[in-house]
Amino acid sequence: MGRSPMKREDRDRVRARILDAAGVVFARDGFERAHIDDIAVEAGVSTGTVYNYFAGKAALMLDLHQQSLDAANADVAGLVAGPGSFDEKLDLYLGNFFRFTGENQAFLAILRDSPHLLQLSPHHAEDQARRIFLLVDRHLGLVADLLRAGIEEGVLAPSDPHVLATVLMGVTRSLVLLGTGAPGADLADPVALVRRLFLDGARAR
Repeated sequence: MGRSPMKREDRDRVRARILDAAGVVFARDGFERAHIDDIAVEAGVSTGTVYNYFAGKAALMLDLHQQSLDAANADVAGLVAGPGSFDEKLDLYLGNFFRFTGENQAFLAILRDSPHLLQLSPHHAEDQARRIFLLVDRHLGLVADLLRAGIEEGVLAPSDPHVLATVLMGVTRSLVLLGTGAPGADLADPVALVRRLFLDGARAR
């Protein structure tokens, strides 16, 4: 008799274990030096089992990033709906944003320096890119909701919240790309810097 098919809950647990193991191996060895065999050992499964769930390292890295984006969006949604003033929520959002980018530096570095390492089959890449785009678009919408609250509280001047969200995300992403080690860059406190540039502007008064 053949083996009974694995239950959905069991498959989900194995998949989650493989993803957790991939995160450990990527953090330890880096994306280029990481091997599927090492991820399998870390997860306690066979190499073939890893390939049953994921096409390769790129699929694992993209799924890990998607998982992080899901969690980040849930945090922002809770922040928008929760108690507190706009100023308090903005500081919490910015702190969470810079923490998120710090935790996902490996993925962001690959996108910046070696995007070819994340190439997948055209169909898989299109599917992954679509899912990540939708998550990023959802994130922008949540930030717009946060800024809309700032407008309603009178902290921000009346404006299109989605335009403001795009500007805010542009500032924060630029600082991440610039990096804390850039010569002459005052990034010791990126949250305070974004607050100053976004809320107060850079013009001397």
